[in-house]
Amino acid sequence: MRIATGLLAVVGAFFLILQVLWFAKVEVAWLPYVAHGLGAFLAGAAMVRAAPQLSLHEAFITGIVAIATLAVITWTLPKAFLLTAADPANRYTILPIVVAGSGLSCMGGAWLFRTANVTQLWIGVLAAFVTTCAVQLGLRFGSLVGVPLTTTAVTLEMFVLAGIAGAATQLVVGPRAVVSIAIGAAGYAALQLAIQLKSNTPYEVGFLVALGGIIGGAALGAYVSRR
Repeated sequence: MRIATGLLAVVGAFFLILQVLWFAKVEVAWLPYVAHGLGAFLAGAAMVRAAPQLSLHEAFITGIVAIATLAVITWTLPKAFLLTAADPANRYTILPIVVAGSGLSCMGGAWLFRTANVTQLWIGVLAAFVTTCAVQLGLRFGSLVGVPLTTTAVTLEMFVLAGIAGAATQLVVGPRAVVSIAIGAAGYAALQLAIQLKSNTPYEVGFLVALGGIIGGAALGAYVSRR
């Protein structure tokens, strides 16, 4: 379970870093590669601080599997996600480097931040990463299978996806952490709201309702999965 949750965290951290940098108008060709390494490092750190039982070899495998999963999605469902390193021109050259680098970065973050103490702050960070992956990839998959873009459908979809993220996070951390997980999900939702506001794109109340679904779903998922 730790590797599965870690996979979501590595991918989510990658997505979140890209969003933050794009929000700051940092747009360069090599940006995804930096985000891969930094995202894996931060995910490894968050995982080991939230779940100290994570071993270094688990962290290494997690980083590798995360990029491998994105590559498989790129090759099989390109309309859902495209990984730059996995395109035909890079799959035999750059992709192996990115995969190995992700594994080493995740292990490095776990090694550098290893401690026996679980902190609620890091549980919230982990929840934000996992929620980001679950919601962003889940919505892309949903669009492929024809989930309607109505307020009700999108809110319900976000609620379910965030619930999965909340459960996945709670299952790997020791203490009950419903509040911390909900706060982490709220952090992701707040970033989406900030991006929407900065883009000057009009939004409806339904958008806020959908973001609320993320917070409620994560909290419920964590609650039903608590030990």
